[in-house]
Amino acid sequence: MGKKLISSTACLLILVACESDQVGTIKVKNDSGHVVQSLKVDVCDSQFEKYELPNQSQVEFKYDANCEGHYTIAVEWDKGAFLNKKLGYVTPHIDSNQTIVVGPHSISIDETKLTDNQ
Repeated sequence: MGKKLISSTACLLILVACESDQVGTIKVKNDSGHVVQSLKVDVCDSQFEKYELPNQSQVEFKYDANCEGHYTIAVEWDKGAFLNKKLGYVTPHIDSNQTIVVGPHSISIDETKLTDNQ
């Protein structure tokens, strides 16, 4: 009886862990000095789009973070420049909240948001 109970409990824990809903957040801040004409984010089989993101503003996307892999950010500025970048990595059961900064010629992870929780 004891072995069955332990085995059943282990199976239930594995099932709950695999089916738990983990929501990730990607915030994209426009720090480019220009309007971002088009912003596309591809993460965990979810695609998000935002058009006409003013300078010094941000947008937030939430996604199902029960996945693993890179995410891709594509930006087109109002001046016609375009950049597509594979950035960041999502790992299941790890904090999946990132802030991305769009600069005048670049896309990067906001390093000030990466802290050691001491």
